[in-house]
Amino acid sequence: REAHLAAAQGHVEQALKINPNYGRGHIGRANLLYDQGDLYGALQAYATAAALTQQPPDALVGVKADMGSGNVNLAQLIGHPIGEPCVDETRRLADQGLRHYGAVVAAFEAGGDIDPRLHEMALAAHYSRGKLHVLCGEEEAAAAELRAALALAPAPPLETEIRALLATLDREES
Repeated sequence: REAHLAAAQGHVEQALKINPNYGRGHIGRANLLYDQGDLYGALQAYATAAALTQQPPDALVGVKADMGSGNVNLAQLIGHPIGEPCVDETRRLADQGLRHYGAVVAAFEAGGDIDPRLHEMALAAHYSRGKLHVLCGEEEAAAAELRAALALAPAPPLETEIRALLATLDREES
């Protein structure tokens, strides 16, 4: 794993040396930093990618930056007691994650349903929004997001996971 990460890091740095405005390179850097546990560095790299203009539309740089930033925000909430209200810093992080994931869903709804990559990201965004709502004790909002994820027809392993989480919420409501 470490050898693969190091090789990928070398490729990303080489690409960015050739073209510092290469959005996909910044997304690659951000993903590597995320995988290495450097959430702050990942968030900065996603922001750099999102700020770049004149990227090929099919590169989906902005959408990928929003998805990655949302994932960072979700990861930053690990350790928050599940179901406890999010206040102060946890509320800020949850709201940022919801906003980033919401941008992914909006891109899909704006006509991205013809792009299978946007479909998969929108599905993941709904699911992750559901998990953020679960963390913050917002059961109704969580259930709505999980149902939206199911409506996008996830593959069996993810579908099972979503249905299990939704069943947990339904039991809690009873």
